[in-house]
Amino acid sequence: MALTTSRHTRRHLYRFAGFMVLPAVGIISPLLVIPSVTHSYGSAGWTTIALGQSVGGAVAVLAELGWSLSGPQLVAAQKQEQRHATFWLSFATKAAVMPLLGAIAAVGVVLLPGTSFPGVLMALASVASSFTFTWYFVGTGRPLAILLSDTLPKVLAALIAAALLYQGLPLSVYPLLMMSASVLGVPVAAILARAPLVALTRLTWRPVVEALRHQSVALRGRATSALYIALPVALVGMVSTESVAVFSAIERLQRLLLAVLQSVPTAMQNWVGSAIQGTERYKAIRKALSANGALSWISLLGFFLMGPLAIGILFSGKISVSGAMCLMAGVVIALTTSSRATGGLGLVAYGDLRAIANSATVGAALGIPTILVGASLYGVVGALGGEIIAEACVLGVQVRRLHTHMAKERDLYCISDLGPRSWLR
Repeated sequence: MALTTSRHTRRHLYRFAGFMVLPAVGIISPLLVIPSVTHSYGSAGWTTIALGQSVGGAVAVLAELGWSLSGPQLVAAQKQEQRHATFWLSFATKAAVMPLLGAIAAVGVVLLPGTSFPGVLMALASVASSFTFTWYFVGTGRPLAILLSDTLPKVLAALIAAALLYQGLPLSVYPLLMMSASVLGVPVAAILARAPLVALTRLTWRPVVEALRHQSVALRGRATSALYIALPVALVGMVSTESVAVFSAIERLQRLLLAVLQSVPTAMQNWVGSAIQGTERYKAIRKALSANGALSWISLLGFFLMGPLAIGILFSGKISVSGAMCLMAGVVIALTTSSRATGGLGLVAYGDLRAIANSATVGAALGIPTILVGASLYGVVGALGGEIIAEACVLGVQVRRLHTHMAKERDLYCISDLGPRSWLR
């Protein structure tokens, strides 16, 4: 019994360590490329890449169809054959919408001032990144598979792109290589998942359409959130062109840190999703909230202290930011980190995807106009203020709904409140 428990513990520690390391490896990609872009093409080159990433990233959320939100805990509870069917069903649904959404992303970038052909390619590369099966391997607890199918190919593509850009090759090299890495990751993921291709060939339009309908709730939340998460750079570009370079630099470093911080809730997906009993689920969610709450404060302080220096180094000294800007960006990071636990872990565990979608709707309804107005009046600071308002409202809606679920479950099972008092209560 003790031996079995020890093996179980080691397996969980391996998974957690793997998910913690993956984002750290993943951020090597932009860290390699950004300096080469600014060194060879200056702030103008970075602006066109940033606008392409912003528009393409927002459309990629649509192309991803909410699988990263509902998928991990779904496959965590499935048997092997069901997982294989889910694997190929997700691919088929994404492939069905990809051509249309790719065209929308390209047109969206063309309409923005300050963009060029490399920006269009960057948007298409960002949309192609939605073909990732990271969510599947999160649910099955296989961080090594994520490294081999997604992280490593993109890091290698970025390394080659950085070397070529330093040699004076066209800026288009970067998005083309990143697009290739995303496409090649699909067969690698299928091999690692041991998902037989015959499962894909047997698919008909009926289950694909049904899956699209079933994913609509998760997609609504993800798509709406993209309006205030992925699109701020494009929104700023619409009303304050002169602020794009600085704002996109802060936004990029902010997203890099959030990618690293995502490892904590990601590592908890399989654990929380497997806790189906009331008492286990309640306690698992409370621990997840506590861990992410502490992480949010640490990240806020870290970004405030190190942000100006990091941006100066990352962008070859051609873009500089103030401490006040980094403090505001740190607040955005803290709020986002907290909402990843309340929504992506807590509300998903209770099956309340509608509450996540509603919180995203509130965030977009308040975030979009405040980012636009703030950027037009106060530039970078105003845009960051709009992001803070959006994220604070999202977190508030999610906390209120999650508190209702947890209070009912605590009363139903008479769960004792052991340990430190949760900030949620």
